[in-house]
Amino acid sequence: MAKIGVLAPFKAKVNGEEILVDHATFTMRERRASRLALLGLMDDGLGNDEADTMAALLWVVLHRNDDTITFDEVYDSLDLGVLAEAEQNADTSADDADPEA
Repeated sequence: MAKIGVLAPFKAKVNGEEILVDHATFTMRERRASRLALLGLMDDGLGNDEADTMAALLWVVLHRNDDTITFDEVYDSLDLGVLAEAEQNADTSADDADPEA
């Protein structure tokens, strides 16, 4: 059986609030919503990178509590520092979970 790609959970600060993004908790509809958001970015021909993916996943979590928030609003409001810090926290959490790391 093929392995399903699930990113490590990460936390990001948005408007002073720490948001936990755990891709493993996404419904299939939420997964599709994040993928469709990423497809919208591909119009520029650049493809998607990890920062784009993190932004899409963060949008899904924020959208759970505010169904009026759009991906563009979240994407436009994020800076790379927030995502870099979130990525660093995810890496640290993974190391803490693995005693051999």
